[in-house]
Amino acid sequence: MTYNVYRSTSSGTETLLAGGVTSASYTDTAVSIGTTYVYVVAGVNSAGTGPVSNEASAMPAGSPPAARFTKSCSGAACTFTSTSTDASGTTATFSWSGGNGLTGSSATASHAYNATGTFAVGLAVTDNNGLTASATGSVTCTINRFSRRITCS
Repeated sequence: MTYNVYRSTSSGTETLLAGGVTSASYTDTAVSIGTTYVYVVAGVNSAGTGPVSNEASAMPAGSPPAARFTKSCSGAACTFTSTSTDASGTTATFSWSGGNGLTGSSATASHAYNATGTFAVGLAVTDNNGLTASATGSVTCTINRFSRRITCS
């Protein structure tokens, strides 16, 4: 006996995914994380295809990316570099934000600070599966009383 496996993303509309499956288990590798799939199975033998099973549903889960970044400052200018990772290597978008006007949408963001104080720095990353993560840090800027220049760290 073999099996036909049917799949859909809505109940009652399953179409053939795999025919002639010889094992009692089947792994569907063409799925998207976060999407619910509905499955039915039918046995096939020399008499033909039997009735389909009751529906079963599954939603593949994934691990969100790990958001991290480094900072490097020279004088009042700081560069922030994402060191974020994702199990599948698919970090798709970056969103930088922070005090004193820091913004950016690539893996690296630079900003020249023009005031003293401690400023929040935030990074949000989203992978190709729509899973998100964020990281926060800070930059502290002081003024040198002799040169009157801002230095950040």
